[in-house]
Amino acid sequence: MHSNPPNSNSPLSDSSFFFTLALEAKMRSFSGLNTCFPTFMEQVADKPRSKKPLDYTFFDTELLTRHVTDTGKILPRRITHFSAKEQRHVTKTIKRARAMLLMK
Repeated sequence: MHSNPPNSNSPLSDSSFFFTLALEAKMRSFSGLNTCFPTFMEQVADKPRSKKPLDYTFFDTELLTRHVTDTGKILPRRITHFSAKEQRHVTKTIKRARAMLLMK
């Protein structure tokens, strides 16, 4: 992949050899073959992610209790800032957990 270093018999001068190496490195970085440093997406993929509201199940009682008041009322959208779809899902999941006696 790398060019051979110049020797006394090579028609390439020192400057053209290093230019060729720099050009090859640039081409590798554009083609995605540069694996020396992790990309931003690789760094982000390594971090643990928190669950999204649509990923909640009725077994996630610790997460669901965040969206319920002390008296047992489900928090409204204006407080949770969920989308309508997320709020419906969380509401259904809380009601399922209550029916299974996992939550009060």
